[in-house]
Amino acid sequence: MIRYSKQVAQLTAIAAAAVLAAPAFAATDTNANAEFDTTYLNKSQDQISQGGRIEVNITGKTKVGDGYVAGKGTAILNNNGSATTDDSWVEGGMGAFSVRLGRFEATALASTPADVLVVGRVGYMGDKLRGRSIGNQDSYVANAPARINGQPHFTFTGDLGGGMAIEFGLVEENTGTNQSSKSAKFGIRPVVKFAAGPVSGAVGFEKSGLSGSKVGIAGTGAFDLGGGAGVGLNLASEGKNAANNEISTATGFGVFGTFGPVTAEVQAGKDHFGNKGNYAYVTYGMPFFGTPAMFYIGVSTGKTPVAQTLVGTVANTPLLTGNVKETGIRARVHYDF
Repeated sequence: MIRYSKQVAQLTAIAAAAVLAAPAFAATDTNANAEFDTTYLNKSQDQISQGGRIEVNITGKTKVGDGYVAGKGTAILNNNGSATTDDSWVEGGMGAFSVRLGRFEATALASTPADVLVVGRVGYMGDKLRGRSIGNQDSYVANAPARINGQPHFTFTGDLGGGMAIEFGLVEENTGTNQSSKSAKFGIRPVVKFAAGPVSGAVGFEKSGLSGSKVGIAGTGAFDLGGGAGVGLNLASEGKNAANNEISTATGFGVFGTFGPVTAEVQAGKDHFGNKGNYAYVTYGMPFFGTPAMFYIGVSTGKTPVAQTLVGTVANTPLLTGNVKETGIRARVHYDF
């Protein structure tokens, strides 16, 4: 009986310790959503296309006293059979200070709300060192690094109080096949975020650590009109570098607004060679057959500066290359599981 009692006491002590330690374990959350598009582009060789993906998010956060650690992983399962990673980061902090590292996007310095379809691009939007696909987007700069994953990316954020915070981004850019030397080349991206009543926004600058790079300044602001309506403004400018045969400051400026189910934006600018670009889009959203899922119709027209050679489907990666006008329409279904 004595031996049995000792075993019971030991098991009870272990169980009690496990219960006391339980709050230290991370609260993990898993969620997913589906998004599928059918797109028509007027001048594309493949005028009608369909694409989509399932997005799976895993997040966790553990708090111990004033400190915490958090993480997120996002898997993208594309309907073409491929799989990619979107977010993949870890963050820690204490009090008003936090640091994040991994694959993620830092604060946007240009807003593109409800951008279901955007064709065209302006010269600069303050996003070269924002994250995920980090790298100098001026593909005509000889020493620009390859736009690859795996580049070291950190942000240090401090809460200034009064609805203000500062975010300092640090990016090691001398990565890939276009290395000019073996030494580290760090780019910086300080951003101040603010929110006061109906006004919110962010302003900052970015400076690449690579030779021949320029300073870019950008900002975005929004004003909440109430009743599901709001308006905003984007402004961005990046200086030229004569050593790269650039003749012009790259710019981007525009306005956007949301009025109930309708969102619209108009943006214009030019690249470092004076090539003009622009885009305009309108998006309308409504419930999908009366369910919590959403159905969107997006219409867009725009022009991409000739010097840009990237290809994509959103504002910061143009659909078409060259100084070509394009117009398109897209139907999207978005469902949060």
